[in-house]
Amino acid sequence: MSQVAEVKLTTGASTITREMNKRYLAIRVNLRDVDLTSFMKEAHAKIDKNVKYNHEKFNIQWGGQFENQVRAYTRLAFIVPLSLMIIFLLLYGAFGKLRQAATLMGIIPLALFGGMLALNVRGMTLNVSSAVVLSLCLGFHSERNYHFLAY
Repeated sequence: MSQVAEVKLTTGASTITREMNKRYLAIRVNLRDVDLTSFMKEAHAKIDKNVKYNHEKFNIQWGGQFENQVRAYTRLAFIVPLSLMIIFLLLYGAFGKLRQAATLMGIIPLALFGGMLALNVRGMTLNVSSAVVLSLCLGFHSERNYHFLAY
């Protein structure tokens, strides 16, 4: 542990925790001034480089918010393309012409670029909540442009 963190000895409750009949040690981290993804990349790199341990006897699992983020990105990787296909089918059904539906779908990358630019200007990173908001903005964008072309 001392290879990647500052270890201090303090007094407190002494417990041996077990899960599935195996001992485990949970380490909690509170992040400041760094996003979760950057921290995890740096932590993985430092542990791989600096910590030597028997991989057959010990394993490292990353949980908590990181696990939730990975699970959410996995869901978004399925839901976002599916929603874009549904939007395209609805536009094609509304106009009856492939050209108009494709024109509206062709403008979506510009909306994504604008959203990413806004995140960058604000100094924010792409996280789950901003990805959900971007997908909602794509739906609003498609509806607004539908009304523009329809009327």
